[in-house]
Amino acid sequence: LKPWAGPRVRGGRGVGPGRMELARTDSRAPRVTDIVSHVTSVVPVASDEDLPTVVARDSVGSMMPQGTIRPYCGAQVINVLKFEDSRLSDKVYPDLPRPAWADVGIASHMRGICGLRRGSTTMWRSRGTTLPGVLTPSLNFRDVSFRMMLAISSVLENIFCWATYFEIRDPTTNLYNKFEAYALGVPGLHNGVATMAALNSAYLFAFWVLVFVWRIDTHRALAGGRLPLSAGSGIVCLIVVFFSESAKLFPFLCTLCVLGHIEAILLGGLITRRGRDPSAFRMTCVVVCTAILGCICAAWVFMYAFDGVVFLREDSCRATRNRAMPVRVSGVPDWQCVRWGVPHHIDRSPVEGSRVLEAECTTPFHIFDTLIDLGDAASTKVWRPSEQAHFVRCPAACQDFGLGLEVMGCRAYDARSSICAAAAQMGLVKQAGGVVKVVGRAPPASFTRCNLNRVVSVKEADGLPGVAHIASRPSKPISPADYAVKAAIAETGNATEVDGLGLQNRTILGAFYFQDVPGSEEDDMVTLHNFRSISTPGPKEPYLSYVANVSWRVGGGEVQRGELPIGPAPSAMLELNFCHDGSATAPNRCE
Repeated sequence: LKPWAGPRVRGGRGVGPGRMELARTDSRAPRVTDIVSHVTSVVPVASDEDLPTVVARDSVGSMMPQGTIRPYCGAQVINVLKFEDSRLSDKVYPDLPRPAWADVGIASHMRGICGLRRGSTTMWRSRGTTLPGVLTPSLNFRDVSFRMMLAISSVLENIFCWATYFEIRDPTTNLYNKFEAYALGVPGLHNGVATMAALNSAYLFAFWVLVFVWRIDTHRALAGGRLPLSAGSGIVCLIVVFFSESAKLFPFLCTLCVLGHIEAILLGGLITRRGRDPSAFRMTCVVVCTAILGCICAAWVFMYAFDGVVFLREDSCRATRNRAMPVRVSGVPDWQCVRWGVPHHIDRSPVEGSRVLEAECTTPFHIFDTLIDLGDAASTKVWRPSEQAHFVRCPAACQDFGLGLEVMGCRAYDARSSICAAAAQMGLVKQAGGVVKVVGRAPPASFTRCNLNRVVSVKEADGLPGVAHIASRPSKPISPADYAVKAAIAETGNATEVDGLGLQNRTILGAFYFQDVPGSEEDDMVTLHNFRSISTPGPKEPYLSYVANVSWRVGGGEVQRGELPIGPAPSAMLELNFCHDGSATAPNRCE
């Protein structure tokens, strides 16, 4: 038999119970499944000898001459073959046109399958027979493995490519990590990822239509055609991995699936083609290339899993996964996590592990002063007021006993004032007393006055409990402004000159306030308005290419606003810094 394209009916009519015509082509091998799909509509006959007569019936009901078989529909000569001259007998009929003999050959094999029904072997089993070997389904492990690996790697690659886009999109509103600082220097990086993902999605949909809807077996050709798109996605995701080190998971998985797709194409070289197994040379090449690619995949996984992507790494500024910008405010021990364009309230909390102070009715805030060494030539020591938060437990009935009835200030208080009296004026403690959180701050230019809850603000500090507390120290207090001037001189002077400044054992005056007073949320706030680029990011320290427009206010003081650099600045009033060494205990983590 010559190759066959399968059964076909002239004019598009279905095969009826009386007629069957077969078309032939020399470009494809016989497809038994096509033959069976048409043979199932042939009426079973009583004996095998009657089969050729039934097959040769005309579709409109007229009968061909008895004992004859009609040639296939594409025959150039309209002839019929007598039964005794067909392959069903032992005779040969050499004068008939060669195409007709092919039809006769097919008809000769039909007598064993006329009882077959698609999807069931019940009739065969009832007859005590088995399916012919040519009709028995067989599993081609190589072909199945190739198709499954190709489908899985392609779909997962596309999914992870989209996930990469959603993970890195719009870096202009997410400058919280070193990766975004890099990405802003490569405009359109996230759009490139989205474009490759969209093209891959369209190609995979066309792939699905051709293979599963139109039933065209072109897996290898379609996989090879998608290879440039897959390589493009892999390159873009590889760039993202290098920029983000090990901080982004989805681009890493995308590159891994690209390698899997290439490996699936290589394994396709082991598939039997046109009934022939691959040559030994081809199998050797496929095995070697697959092994090399497998080693590359293993090395890539190892580098990512053990944080080995070191091409752009800085030990002092490792890649992070922050969801907000870490901000340090001078005088505030805790780092704040601030998002762009969103006013952030600074929550002042006591140092972890600090105890609650059991205060008296007249305990001033200067109780929290610390004696510090200026480190100058004369080893000058001064008492510096606290700027931290503290918990204080106030006793009951202070006002009933006439204790703590006067303070200096309103909302912001002179540090010589009684803490519990100020808390009573703000309504934070009642007659029974209680625990309040008090926060230190720099004193304002002038203190306001008010008369609330039986506590009066006075104009002068004379008579406040803190005055007597400071008097117990060897030297008089000093204002922060005078201290700043003399301390600057002390940094460069000799011991005799420093002694002449009169700083020894002086107490720097301070102030305090309460964060829990209703309406005081804006007294402690910081807002990141926007940022701008001042240079092109380099391979190292990309954050130095940006400055941020920031406004902040601490302790109810004046609102300050300015442009500040992004990056380490330990001595600045405000520090915007996402850099750390990667340790889990780093204070500036906003993950």
